[in-house]
Amino acid sequence: MKRLMTTLFILVALMVAGGAQADDDASAAAPSALDDAILLYWLTDYDAALDALSDIIDAGDEEADALAEAYIYRGSIYRIRRDFDLADDDKAQAFDLLPDSALAYAFRARLHLTRGERDAADDDIARARELAPQSAIVWYHSGRMAELNGDVDAALRDYDRAARLDPDFFPIFFERGNLYADAGNVLAARVNYDRAIRLQENFAVAYHNRAMLLFGRGDHEAAFADYAQAITHAPADPFNYNSRGMAHLALMQYDDAIADFTAAIAQDESFVTAYINRGVAHYQQGNHDIALGDFTLALTLQPESAIAYYNRAGVYQALGENENAVRDLERAVELGYPVDDA
Repeated sequence: MKRLMTTLFILVALMVAGGAQADDDASAAAPSALDDAILLYWLTDYDAALDALSDIIDAGDEEADALAEAYIYRGSIYRIRRDFDLADDDKAQAFDLLPDSALAYAFRARLHLTRGERDAADDDIARARELAPQSAIVWYHSGRMAELNGDVDAALRDYDRAARLDPDFFPIFFERGNLYADAGNVLAARVNYDRAIRLQENFAVAYHNRAMLLFGRGDHEAAFADYAQAITHAPADPFNYNSRGMAHLALMQYDDAIADFTAAIAQDESFVTAYINRGVAHYQQGNHDIALGDFTLALTLQPESAIAYYNRAGVYQALGENENAVRDLERAVELGYPVDDA
């Protein structure tokens, strides 16, 4: 039997690639219902974007190119949500309306890549580049695909080309900032996040990621200001509250941390990470019974969460329930938690 270790609690940040939230796709803004819907999509307000795009499609009043674009973006939301059948249907509609649309090829390339169909994805993005070599959005997608495939140099080349073609295309600078942040180039990341925010002042996810960068550098006041902006512009996004709660927790501001984790859960009652993090904060305050409840709720939602078992083992240990502690620790190890035998 493994000897129970002194428990170290570990925070789990539920983020997209590389520890930073990433938005997904973009297009130039224009004063129309369609472009308003596309902007909502860019700002990752997918529920509102989906409703707006569906209204446009159902009305059927747009010209073929605009209607095709509405199908493309709605299909992309379905892709992000991994509803591939609906994504396929919308992409087919787009190609029926515009068979030689570079945008349709670029977005279908992303759909192929999401499904792991890399050869088909490469063919489609190559076709998009051939059809529209001067399109910033095509090179943006090419860069995103290179990034997702792990080719950082190619991604930067494509983002740089997209930026030269359209220096107001704000998602380029956000994604390039993420790439630099993941590479540890803090200055370049900051420059790109700053530019993305200057171009789109209500870009909540850019404030969020810049806050993470600033907090990591020890600039806590500026980081909390950015988290506040992220929450102002996306008050229903649980990630913003969870991330700010983690910052409070790192500074041992436990009441503020608990308030933010609770706010995250209010936005998404299935947000397992927020339950775990709130449990950590309660544990650090000595509220072991409350912490136990949070870790148990996390396991109810995600029965194979190794970190929830590990953290609950620490609570059982603190409560003197050693048999339960050992049982949870062994289960954490079975699920892949890196605990050494001792």
